[in-house]
Amino acid sequence: PMDKYLPVRLIAPYGIIWEGKASFTTIPGQAGTFGVYPGHVPYVSMLGDGIAHIIGIDSSDMRFKTSGGFAFIRDDRVSILIEKTEEAIPLD
Repeated sequence: PMDKYLPVRLIAPYGIIWEGKASFTTIPGQAGTFGVYPGHVPYVSMLGDGIAHIIGIDSSDMRFKTSGGFAFIRDDRVSILIEKTEEAIPLD
């Protein structure tokens, strides 16, 4: 049975920024933003400048500005390696 969540880790050069379970995330890939749900195929993408958006399993809504790095989706896990980041102001 497929899990209904994705373990997600945002990692910067100085350490883990955020780690938890997400129901959905969007990632700013260099070729455009893409969404990841549980069950996503394995994928690697360079990051573009943009916003990584994570919806936690508790419905929390987090956004992180990204600038450079890579995203890896494998074994139903998401690792986002970010060169530079800061938590973005939620857009209301």
